[in-house]
Amino acid sequence: MTVDYSSLDPLKEAASTATTNYATAVESAPSLLQQLQKNLTTLFTTDNPILEERNTSLADYLSAGANARSDILTGNLPTVEGSALTLSPTQQNAIVSGRKAAALAKLIGLNQAVTGIYGNMSSTVENTGDLYQSLLAGEKTKAELAQQTYKDAFSELTQKEQLRLQELSTMLSASGAGTATGRAESVLNNVATDARSGATLSDIMKKYSTSAYVTPADVLRVYNTNSIYGTAKETSTELQKMYGITPNMTAEQINKQAALVPAQTAIDEIRKLDLSETGPDNRMAQVSLNYLGGIGVSENLVSLNQNFELLRQKVVNALQGARMSDKDIELAKGYIPSIIDTPQVAQTKLNNLQTFINSLMGTTSTTSSSWELIQ
Repeated sequence: MTVDYSSLDPLKEAASTATTNYATAVESAPSLLQQLQKNLTTLFTTDNPILEERNTSLADYLSAGANARSDILTGNLPTVEGSALTLSPTQQNAIVSGRKAAALAKLIGLNQAVTGIYGNMSSTVENTGDLYQSLLAGEKTKAELAQQTYKDAFSELTQKEQLRLQELSTMLSASGAGTATGRAESVLNNVATDARSGATLSDIMKKYSTSAYVTPADVLRVYNTNSIYGTAKETSTELQKMYGITPNMTAEQINKQAALVPAQTAIDEIRKLDLSETGPDNRMAQVSLNYLGGIGVSENLVSLNQNFELLRQKVVNALQGARMSDKDIELAKGYIPSIIDTPQVAQTKLNNLQTFINSLMGTTSTTSSSWELIQ
C-alpha cells in the first residue's frame, strides 16, 4: 500500500499560508510607514495654532524694518515744545534694529517649538518602523517554523516510502531469484530493452532463440509492446516459417495489450527525462506548484511535474481501458514518481511500474509451448 501523503496537506497549507503572510508583510512595510508619516504631517498642519502663530511671527519679522522706518518718519513723530521731533540716522537705525531683533526673538522661539514637534514626529515614525521590523521578524520565524515542520514530517514519510519501495523491490527480486520465472523475466526485460533501442525482430530472435526459459510467443509479445518500429510486420505464415510460431492470442488478450500500450509508451518517455533534479529539496516547489501557481519554480521542475502527471493520467486511462480493477489502478498510482522523490526512488518506482505492466500484459509466461517441444 502506498504511503498516504495527504496527511501532510494541513502542514503544507500552513507553510504556504505563513510564507505568503510574510511575503505580503515585507511588501507592504514601506508603504505603511510612508502613509504613517503622511498622516502625522497632515494632522500636524491641520488647524495647528503654533504653526499659524509661527507664520504670523515670520510675517511680522519680515515687515518689522519697514514698519519701524515708517513709524519714525518726521510726520509720524510727536512734537516737542511746538516743534517736530527729529531723530538722527544713528537713532533711527537703533530703533529699526531693536524692532527687528524683538520680532526675530519671538520667531526663533516659535521655530524651536515647531522643530521640536517635527522631531518627535520623526521619532514616532522611526519607533513605529522598529516595531514593524520586529513584527516582520516574527512572521518570518513563523514561516520558517511552519516550513521546517512540514519538511520534517515529509522527510519521515519519504523515508517510510523509500523503505517500502526497497522492500517491494527486494520481494519482487526474491520471488523470482533462482527460478524459471525469474530467469524468464530477466530474458524478457532484455528483449524489451533491445526493442526500445531499435533492434529488429530478426535480431532479437537470433539473440534469444536459444533460451530455455521463454517462448517465441513471449518474445514476440514483448517485442510488439516495446519496439520503436511498432508491432511485427511479418504475417502469421512468415512468423511460422522463420521462427516456428503462430500468434494465437485471444481477442481479449489482444485488446488488453493494445489498451496497455499507451502506458508502456508513457513509461518509455519518462525514462528519457533527466531525473537528477528530483528530491526532497523540491518540497516547497511542490507547494508552489499546488497553491501558488508555480512561483519561483524552475522550468525543468515544472516540466518534470507535468510529465509525471501525464504519466499518471496515461497509466490510469490505460488500466481502465484494459478493464483492470480499482485495486490494480491504485497500486499502479503508487509507482508514479514525483519531483519530491529522490532520483533513486523515482527510478525504483518506474522499474516497479514496468514490472507491473509486464505482468498485466502476460509477458513473463513460462508455461510449456510448441517452442519447447521443437527444441
